[in-house]
Amino acid sequence: MDILIIDNYDSFTYNIAHIVRNQPGVKLTIIKAGEIEPGNINRWHKIIFSPGPDLPRPGNIMERILDRYAASKSIFGICLGLQAIYLYFGGKLIHLDEVVHGRTKTISIIGKADGIFSGIESGFSAGLYHSWIADPDTLPEQVEITAVSSEKRIMAIKHKTFDITAVQFHPESVMTPCGSSILINWINM
Repeated sequence: MDILIIDNYDSFTYNIAHIVRNQPGVKLTIIKAGEIEPGNINRWHKIIFSPGPDLPRPGNIMERILDRYAASKSIFGICLGLQAIYLYFGGKLIHLDEVVHGRTKTISIIGKADGIFSGIESGFSAGLYHSWIADPDTLPEQVEITAVSSEKRIMAIKHKTFDITAVQFHPESVMTPCGSSILINWINM
Protein backbone atom coordinates (compact mmCIF):
# COMPACT_ATOMS: atom_id res chain seq x y z
CA MET A 1 0.00 0.00 0.00
CA ASP A 2 1.35 3.40 -1.00
CA ILE A 3 0.98 6.08 1.68
CA LEU A 4 1.89 9.74 1.28
CA ILE A 5 2.65 12.08 4.16
CA ILE A 6 2.19 15.75 3.37
CA ASP A 7 4.85 17.28 5.60
CA ASN A 8 3.63 20.63 6.88
CA TYR A 9 7.18 21.51 7.95
CA ASP A 10 7.01 19.82 11.33
CA SER A 11 9.69 17.70 13.00
CA PHE A 12 6.98 15.33 14.30
CA THR A 13 6.47 14.19 10.71
CA TYR A 14 9.41 11.83 11.05
CA ASN A 15 7.98 10.23 14.19
CA ILE A 16 4.80 9.53 12.21
CA ALA A 17 6.89 8.20 9.32
CA HIS A 18 8.78 5.83 11.63
CA ILE A 19 5.53 4.19 12.79
CA VAL A 20 3.94 4.04 9.32
CA ARG A 21 7.06 2.87 7.48
CA ASN A 22 7.46 -0.13 9.79
CA GLN A 23 4.08 -1.63 8.89
CA PRO A 24 4.10 -4.67 6.57
CA GLY A 25 3.34 -3.89 2.95
CA VAL A 26 3.58 -0.11 3.33
CA LYS A 27 5.56 2.00 0.89
CA LEU A 28 5.87 5.48 2.38
CA THR A 29 6.68 8.76 0.68
CA ILE A 30 7.12 12.09 2.46
CA ILE A 31 6.74 15.30 0.47
CA LYS A 32 6.94 18.85 1.81
CA ALA A 33 3.66 20.76 1.55
CA GLY A 34 5.14 23.35 -0.80
CA GLU A 35 6.68 20.81 -3.17
CA ILE A 36 3.68 18.95 -4.57
CA GLU A 37 0.54 19.65 -6.56
CA PRO A 38 -2.73 17.71 -6.09
CA GLY A 39 -2.58 16.35 -9.64
CA ASN A 40 0.60 14.46 -8.74
CA ILE A 41 -1.00 12.50 -5.88
CA ASN A 42 -3.09 9.97 -7.76
CA ARG A 43 -0.75 7.00 -7.22
CA TRP A 44 -1.00 7.02 -3.40
CA HIS A 45 -3.80 5.06 -1.73
CA LYS A 46 -3.77 6.94 1.56
CA ILE A 47 -2.69 10.43 2.58
CA ILE A 48 -1.62 11.81 5.96
CA PHE A 49 -1.76 15.54 6.64
CA SER A 50 1.02 16.06 9.19
CA PRO A 51 1.06 18.49 12.08
CA GLY A 52 2.64 21.86 11.45
CA PRO A 53 3.03 25.40 12.71
CA ASP A 54 0.56 28.23 12.25
CA LEU A 55 -2.95 27.77 10.80
CA PRO A 56 -4.26 26.24 7.59
CA ARG A 57 -4.35 29.20 5.19
CA PRO A 58 -6.86 29.53 2.31
CA GLY A 59 -5.62 27.69 -0.77
CA ASN A 60 -3.15 25.51 1.16
CA ILE A 61 -2.17 22.13 -0.27
CA MET A 62 -4.42 20.21 2.14
CA GLU A 63 -7.44 22.19 0.94
CA ARG A 64 -6.51 21.58 -2.69
CA ILE A 65 -6.04 17.85 -2.03
CA LEU A 66 -9.47 17.71 -0.37
CA ASP A 67 -10.96 19.54 -3.39
CA ARG A 68 -9.71 16.78 -5.63
CA TYR A 69 -9.67 13.62 -3.49
CA ALA A 70 -12.07 13.97 -0.52
CA ALA A 71 -14.50 11.46 -2.01
CA SER A 72 -11.91 9.01 -3.35
CA LYS A 73 -8.86 8.80 -1.03
CA SER A 74 -8.37 7.74 2.57
CA ILE A 75 -7.13 10.84 4.41
CA PHE A 76 -5.89 11.13 7.99
CA GLY A 77 -5.22 14.54 9.55
CA ILE A 78 -3.07 15.15 12.61
CA CYS A 79 -3.32 18.42 14.58
CA LEU A 80 -2.97 21.04 11.80
CA GLY A 81 -4.37 18.34 9.51
CA LEU A 82 -7.55 18.10 11.61
CA GLN A 83 -7.87 21.87 11.56
CA ALA A 84 -7.54 21.96 7.76
CA ILE A 85 -10.19 19.26 7.36
CA TYR A 86 -12.56 20.96 9.83
CA LEU A 87 -12.22 24.30 8.04
CA TYR A 88 -12.62 22.68 4.63
CA PHE A 89 -16.01 21.23 5.51
CA GLY A 90 -17.26 24.52 6.97
CA GLY A 91 -16.20 24.58 10.62
CA LYS A 92 -14.31 27.34 12.37
CA LEU A 93 -11.38 27.37 14.79
CA ILE A 94 -11.01 28.92 18.23
CA HIS A 95 -7.76 30.38 19.55
CA LEU A 96 -7.05 29.09 23.05
CA ASP A 97 -6.24 31.54 25.83
CA GLU A 98 -3.55 29.15 27.00
CA VAL A 99 -1.25 27.33 24.58
CA VAL A 100 -1.31 23.55 25.06
CA HIS A 101 2.20 22.42 24.08
CA GLY A 102 3.70 19.26 25.51
CA ARG A 103 0.73 18.51 27.74
CA THR A 104 -0.99 15.21 28.35
CA LYS A 105 -4.79 15.05 28.49
CA THR A 106 -7.31 12.27 28.93
CA ILE A 107 -9.22 11.54 25.72
CA SER A 108 -12.72 10.05 25.74
CA ILE A 109 -14.03 8.20 22.71
CA ILE A 110 -17.58 9.14 21.73
CA GLY A 111 -19.77 6.28 20.59
CA LYS A 112 -18.46 2.94 19.39
CA ALA A 113 -14.69 2.45 19.56
CA ASP A 114 -14.19 1.48 15.92
CA GLY A 115 -12.15 2.77 13.00
CA ILE A 116 -9.00 4.41 14.31
CA PHE A 117 -10.12 3.67 17.87
CA SER A 118 -10.68 -0.06 17.35
CA GLY A 119 -9.25 -1.86 20.39
CA ILE A 120 -8.51 1.43 22.17
CA GLU A 121 -10.12 2.04 25.56
CA SER A 122 -11.81 5.36 26.18
CA GLY A 123 -9.96 7.48 28.69
CA PHE A 124 -6.53 7.11 27.09
CA SER A 125 -3.72 9.65 27.53
CA ALA A 126 -2.61 11.75 24.58
CA GLY A 127 0.03 14.39 23.94
CA LEU A 128 -1.18 17.80 22.82
CA TYR A 129 0.72 20.54 20.98
CA HIS A 130 -1.66 23.25 19.80
CA SER A 131 -3.02 26.73 20.38
CA TRP A 132 -6.12 26.44 18.14
CA ILE A 133 -9.01 23.98 18.32
CA ALA A 134 -12.08 23.11 16.28
CA ASP A 135 -15.10 25.13 17.41
CA PRO A 136 -17.85 22.64 18.36
CA ASP A 137 -20.50 25.32 17.77
CA THR A 138 -19.61 25.29 14.07
CA LEU A 139 -19.56 21.50 13.60
CA PRO A 140 -20.16 20.84 9.91
CA GLU A 141 -23.24 18.69 9.20
CA GLN A 142 -21.19 16.02 7.41
CA VAL A 143 -18.61 15.72 10.22
CA GLU A 144 -18.94 13.64 13.38
CA ILE A 145 -17.01 14.15 16.63
CA THR A 146 -15.40 10.85 17.68
CA ALA A 147 -13.33 11.91 20.71
CA VAL A 148 -13.07 14.79 23.17
CA SER A 149 -10.67 15.91 25.89
CA SER A 150 -11.58 16.14 29.56
CA GLU A 151 -12.50 19.80 28.85
CA LYS A 152 -14.88 18.57 26.10
CA ARG A 153 -12.67 19.99 23.34
CA ILE A 154 -12.80 18.22 19.98
CA MET A 155 -9.94 15.73 19.77
CA ALA A 156 -11.04 13.54 16.85
CA ILE A 157 -13.47 13.74 13.95
CA LYS A 158 -14.54 11.70 10.97
CA HIS A 159 -16.51 12.48 7.86
CA LYS A 160 -19.89 10.75 7.78
CA THR A 161 -19.53 9.45 4.21
CA PHE A 162 -15.95 9.98 3.02
CA ASP A 163 -12.93 8.02 4.30
CA ILE A 164 -11.57 11.04 6.15
CA THR A 165 -10.63 11.04 9.82
CA ALA A 166 -8.47 13.30 11.96
CA VAL A 167 -7.11 13.80 15.45
CA GLN A 168 -6.13 17.01 17.25
CA PHE A 169 -3.72 15.16 19.56
CA HIS A 170 -0.42 13.67 18.43
CA PRO A 171 -0.54 9.87 18.02
CA GLU A 172 3.19 9.82 17.28
CA SER A 173 4.06 11.42 20.63
CA VAL A 174 5.53 9.35 23.48
CA MET A 175 2.77 10.99 25.54
CA THR A 176 0.21 8.99 23.53
CA PRO A 177 0.96 5.36 24.48
CA CYS A 178 -1.77 3.98 22.19
CA GLY A 179 -0.80 6.31 19.33
CA SER A 180 0.94 3.67 17.22
CA SER A 181 -2.19 1.51 17.45
CA ILE A 182 -4.31 4.44 16.25
CA LEU A 183 -2.06 4.97 13.22
CA ILE A 184 -1.97 1.24 12.48
CA ASN A 185 -5.77 1.07 12.72
CA TRP A 186 -6.01 3.82 10.11
CA ILE A 187 -3.55 2.05 7.82
CA ASN A 188 -5.66 -1.12 8.06
CA MET A 189 -9.02 0.57 7.49
